[in-house]
Amino acid sequence: AWDGEASDERAAMLAVLADGLSPADEPLLERALGDRRSGIRALAADLLVELPGSGYTQRMIELATACIDVGGTGIIRVRPPSACTRAMRRDGITARPPAGVGARTWLLEEVLAHTPLQIWPGPPGAFLERPMAEGWRIVVQRGLARAAASTRNPDWAEALITALAPYTRSGRRPDDRLLLEALYEALPPERLAGLAATALPEGLTRASTIGVERMLELCPRPWPEPLTDAVLTTIAAAAPARTAGWRVTGLCETAALRLPPESAPHVESIAETVRAERASDPIVTIVQRLLSTLRYRNQMLREFA
Repeated sequence: AWDGEASDERAAMLAVLADGLSPADEPLLERALGDRRSGIRALAADLLVELPGSGYTQRMIELATACIDVGGTGIIRVRPPSACTRAMRRDGITARPPAGVGARTWLLEEVLAHTPLQIWPGPPGAFLERPMAEGWRIVVQRGLARAAASTRNPDWAEALITALAPYTRSGRRPDDRLLLEALYEALPPERLAGLAATALPEGLTRASTIGVERMLELCPRPWPEPLTDAVLTTIAAAAPARTAGWRVTGLCETAALRLPPESAPHVESIAETVRAERASDPIVTIVQRLLSTLRYRNQMLREFA
C-alpha cells in the first residue's frame, strides 16, 4: 500500500504518525527512509529520532560517539566523519554543505543534529562549558542546537541560546539567526519572556541581531511585568534619539497588542517627551499610534467587564 500511494499521501501518512508515535511505527518509518522524495525521507528521520531505542537512534548514537569523545570531565575531543557513506545518506545525512562550510564540518553538524540529546552527559549548560578541541565548539553547538530545535527540548534550547548568541551577533553564518529563532520556539513562553527582558537592556540594535523581535512575538500576552518594564524602558530610551528608526517602529507595532493596556499612562509620558524633542519626526506618529491602541484596548476591556 505504501508504494502504491502518491507522494503527497505518503507524506500525509507520516505526518499522522507524529501524534501518538510508537515503536510499532518503526518498520514503516524505516521503509520511508528509502523514499524517492527528500522531504519524506527527512520527515521519517525526524520521527525516528523521537523513538528511543529504535534502530535509527542507535545508528546515530554510534556515529555521534565515534565523532565526539566525552570521556571523563576534561577536554572534549572531536573527530568529524571522513566521508558521507551511503548508509548515512539513507539515514537523512545531507552530504553537500552550504556555501562556505567545509565538508567534514558539515557532516559533523548533520550527525549531531540527528542524534538524541539524551546521550550527552550532565546538564546542558555544564556540557557546553566543557573545554573542547580548538575550532570545533561552534560546529558542535550548531549541531546540538538543530537537535534541540527539532525535538523542542527546552533545557537544551535555553543553554544553546546563550551559547550561540555571540556567534549570531558576529554574523559568521547568515542562518545562525534562523537557528536561534527556531530555538526560541522550543522554549515555554514564560522562560522566553525572561530571556527577552534580559536582552532588551543591552540596546535595541544589539538585541535585534539575535532576533529579539521574534522572541517578543512568541512571549505570552499580555506581556508579564518584567518584560513590560524592559520594553517601555527601551522605547523611552530609543524613541527620542535621532537614530531611532525601523527598529523602534517595529517594537512599537509589536507592543501595541501585547503590552498590558494599563501601560497607557507610561506610553503617554514617552509620547510627550518625543513630541517635545522631535516634533516633526515620523516617530511621533508611531508612538502616538501605540498610545491610541492601548487606550482603545483599555476602553474595550472596561465595556466588556
